[in-house]
Amino acid sequence: MKIAIVGANSQIAKDIITRFSDEHALLLFSRKAQEVKSYMDDMGFTNYLSFNYKALEGRQFYVDAVINFVGVGDPAKLGVMKDGIFDLTKKYDDIALKFMRRPNTKYIFISSGAAYGGTFDRPVRYGEKITYPQEITSQHYYGLAKWLAEVRHRVLFEKHIVDLRVFNYVSHTQSLELKFMLTELLRAIIRQRGIDATPYAVDYTDLWRDYIGPDDLFQMLDCILAAPGFNGAVDAYTKAPIDKHTLLEELHKRYGLHFAYIERIVQAPTGVKPKYYSENYAAAKLGYQPQLTSLETIFKEADQLLARYDPGSES
Repeated sequence: MKIAIVGANSQIAKDIITRFSDEHALLLFSRKAQEVKSYMDDMGFTNYLSFNYKALEGRQFYVDAVINFVGVGDPAKLGVMKDGIFDLTKKYDDIALKFMRRPNTKYIFISSGAAYGGTFDRPVRYGEKITYPQEITSQHYYGLAKWLAEVRHRVLFEKHIVDLRVFNYVSHTQSLELKFMLTELLRAIIRQRGIDATPYAVDYTDLWRDYIGPDDLFQMLDCILAAPGFNGAVDAYTKAPIDKHTLLEELHKRYGLHFAYIERIVQAPTGVKPKYYSENYAAAKLGYQPQLTSLETIFKEADQLLARYDPGSES
């Protein structure tokens, strides 16, 4: 299978690319083609080509599938980008759609659970309606950008386009500088092992999350690629989500995390989402069977990530 990857330099793309076997020919597109090439060479891959996006100018590529990984993986950057997320999403969606010349070519767009809008007072279920308030604020921009891309894809109903909605992702390759709850907790564990044993301050707000890792996410992508083509959306999920209080206790047991509850107002760039996960298991019809729970995924990735840091490290 010949597969084009848009956004090949993103960390999530690198996690997935390295799980493809060499029987697939990969065309990797990014703004840093040489960096991607060095990464692939270091990993021992041979059946690939790395391109800058400029290679698409005046040239046609015919592929069996294209996967678009472009997005903003850092909440802090969303606050800076503001409405720029709309232009970014459309720009790279346009690039991915350039590969859809053959009628049987498949396009997988890495979307987000945020596309559902709403308040997430309960988990998403099959047939869930997309809801946005009449008064749109900056906290809706990210989800709305993904949703508008999905609407565009549904209009192209004759093409095989699947929007894969990822809610939460964790990998041992992730930067600990990302402003997510889990990365904050891992930073606290490292800090407490080293120079500062101050407990991690956390609010009482109850949150539920479903953390998918590289292996289960790759399995989802593989199932979509292997299934007959269709036009629609699929939600990512693991064997079970986890609530914040259980996560804190489990991180204390396994890694010695010290935490203390405090009263504070919770703020988030895309809004507070109490139960940000899906109970829409439609991917099972494609053959997807998650191998790990959220907690098992976190342990698997955190074990590898924390092993890279020596006691005394400040970051």
